[in-house]
Formats: sequence, C-alpha cells, structure tokens
Amino acid sequence: MLLYVEQCRRTTERILWHVQEENENGNYFPLWGTCLGFERLLEHVAAAKKKDAPATNATSSSILEAFDAENYPINLHFTEAGWESRLFGSMSDDLFKEVQTLQFQFFLLLQSSFSFSGSLISPSEALMVCILGIFCQIASPVGRLAFNNHGLGIHPETFASSRALTEEIAVLTIDKDRNGKSFVSTIEGKKAPIYGTQWHPEKPPWEWNPQWGIARSEKAIDMSNFMGRFFVNECKYNKNEFEDENALRKYLLTNRLSLSGASLLDIDPSLDMPFTEIYCFGNARHHPSSDPQHPVAAAAASLTSSNSSSQQSQKMIQ
Repeated sequence: MLLYVEQCRRTTERILWHVQEENENGNYFPLWGTCLGFERLLEHVAAAKKKDAPATNATSSSILEAFDAENYPINLHFTEAGWESRLFGSMSDDLFKEVQTLQFQFFLLLQSSFSFSGSLISPSEALMVCILGIFCQIASPVGRLAFNNHGLGIHPETFASSRALTEEIAVLTIDKDRNGKSFVSTIEGKKAPIYGTQWHPEKPPWEWNPQWGIARSEKAIDMSNFMGRFFVNECKYNKNEFEDENALRKYLLTNRLSLSGASLLDIDPSLDMPFTEIYCFGNARHHPSSDPQHPVAAAAASLTSSNSSSQQSQKMIQ
C-alpha cells in the first residue's frame, strides 16, 4: 500500500509540473484538486520543487495536520479573496446566499446596514447586532452544501507561513471542523488556472450512501453543477485538441473499467467500499487492480467472470 501511495504522490507531482509548464508557455491549462488531490496540490506547491530539481527524500507533508471533518456537511465561510475570485464570481446571488455560513450572511447584512443608512446605529441596535453576531457564530448553517470527508488538512496559519503558497495560491474559503479548528477549504491560483476544494462538490448528484450526510436538496445539486460547469468552461480555453476522432476515442471514459461499488460488496463485504461506482486508470503494471492478490482485483475478476457466464447463458437461450 505504501508503494501505491508513493506512486500517487509522484504522479500528482508530475501533473502539477506539466500544468505549470503549459501555462508558463502560454497554453491555458486548468487543474482541479479535490480532498486528497487538494492536499497533494498544496503540498507540492509548498515544496516549490521544480521539474529539473535533483531527487530528494524531503517532503512537505508537515503542512498537513489532523482534523475532525469526516462525514461532515457544512457551509462555506468566504474570505475577502473569495468575494472577488474567478471561481465564485459568476455564482448567482441566490446560490451564493445558500452556500455561505450564517456568520457570513450576518456580516453582509451588517455591511449593507452601514452602507445604506449612512450613519451610526443606535445603542439598542448595536446590542441587537452583537446578539445576532454571537448567534450566527454558533448557529448551524441551514444548507450544509459543502460535504467534507477528510482527516487531514491545512491550517490557515500554516498556509500563511509558506511563501510559496501565498505567492501562488489565494484562499477563498476557510471553515472549521467539529472541534472549531480552522482549515483552508477552497483555493484558486493567483497566476494560473489552478483550483481546489477540501470538500466534495461532486458528491450530491452521484453518491447515495445513506451513511453519509450529503445534502440532496435542489440547491446542493445546483452547487455541484455550478462547480462542474465552471471547470468545464475553464477547460474550453485550452488550445490542445485531438488529431482526429479515432485519437479522441482512445481517451473516452467509456473505455475505462467501471466497477459498481454494490457489486463489489456483494462479492466481498470486507472491501468496505462506500462509493457508488469506481473507475480504474493508469498503467496496468502498476495499478493495484492488476495485482491478483489485491482485493479489488479479485472481486473485479469474479464480477467479470460472473458477467461473462451470464452473457454466455443468454446467448445459449437465444
């Protein structure tokens, strides 16, 4: 397993190098990292290691620390950079209000009160503002559209102490785990179209495990769709294209092995597979599913054999 983790680390490092190189050469090349991908992205940026740098055993894993944020749906607390970000700049006012924390909603209300009144508020109004402010800090967000499922993360102070991170990355939202410990939750690149979320915008429409506290509301779906459309639109600025349709077909997702999480559990309940569907990528010689001893590979082989037998029986019946 440690081998697979190290291979994953090296792969994400190469991806970041390629993205940085493409953007430096004038080709708009977006990159997105979610949860573990978000953590790896910030680790590599913090390390400030260049592609041609000599090999070293030193890592930047020290920027990660423990958080209590598994199976943890919350809303987002925006920073000043988040207001003016590319990522959230085109979000509708209705959705923006739904996804933000009550504390942030209170801040906007207070700001608008000063902006429109043009005068100081009375002592009684000031007292009410303080009471509302305290309430908004302890009240639970209504929407809880941002589903978190991580045991590690980056503290804002750790982020701020890294010159490489502060020069390259803007923090758009900062949230707190169950113990009130702050973590960086959404970022975007200052110089390149790099984006990341510690939370999971992709899950509401697609993952249906009843043990997860994922929001299923219309706004949760809207939020997920907004994030996906934003990144797709970013990718449209990229200049790369396939030589022809045959070259394109080789890279379609439908060519990849797709495994149903429920089917794997039926074959081997010990897998503890929480995902609805699993896709297998990468070099077959290095992928865990290519190892006959790996539990996913064994279950996949059994499932493939079962499907083949079923198809053969259908042909015999016909």
